[in-house]
Amino acid sequence: PAEVAEYYSTISNLPRKIVWLLNPGFLLLPSLAVVALIAVLRGIKATLREGAAWLAVCAAAASVSLAGFPGAQIAPYLKQAEAEWILPATLSLASSFVFAVAAFGMRPGAFRRRLAILFAPVAVAVSFAVSPTWRDALAQLLRPGTHIQRSVADEIASLVPTNSVVIGERSSQVLMGKAIKTATTMPGCDPIPIVKALLERDSAVNLFALADSQNAYNLQHFQKHQNEYQLQLLKEFKMRSFANATPASVYFCKIIPKKR
Repeated sequence: PAEVAEYYSTISNLPRKIVWLLNPGFLLLPSLAVVALIAVLRGIKATLREGAAWLAVCAAAASVSLAGFPGAQIAPYLKQAEAEWILPATLSLASSFVFAVAAFGMRPGAFRRRLAILFAPVAVAVSFAVSPTWRDALAQLLRPGTHIQRSVADEIASLVPTNSVVIGERSSQVLMGKAIKTATTMPGCDPIPIVKALLERDSAVNLFALADSQNAYNLQHFQKHQNEYQLQLLKEFKMRSFANATPASVYFCKIIPKKR
């Protein structure tokens, strides 16, 4: 729904900041409890510096593990179950805390320490098992012929010259493994100011758009500014739709300024 699009976009862009602003106690209290447990296991002999370091590690783990937790609040609007967000996040946080206790609170070589460290990969495996989204992703990774995103990235890399920037909803996600500059446009984001800023900085830069046929956040803005910029279609890919995961057209285009 339109009323949650801006909120969801903010979560995607600033996950750690948002989750701390929503409920800092939700992250801080478990972190403090883990620090207290580490101190007890060490015989309450920790220095203030050590305690601060443990708290920083636990808070960072909580921040990363629960980055997507706000998504549970809008899951019903996206026709998803809250458990798809909460269970993997909770297991990830638990495994991080167990690892922290093992690393800081137990003697090196102790059987309990080795057992606790082995818990971390087990927890990750369980996270895949309890999340339908993660199970589907793992099945795709193990099934031959389903690495669509990798093949798309390889083909785009062969098409773009040096000194290029690819703009689009999927650009950073698809090209994260490539040495290609990207500029991501989230729902409701207008790419035209990004195009103008890049051209002002370097008039020789090569600009490309990776635009979805569905939702078309990029395309609608380029259509409004067609007197300034032309999109030259270079390749059409079939990728999973953000809306329903069915194959959808994704257009890779060169952005040609009509005037500078």
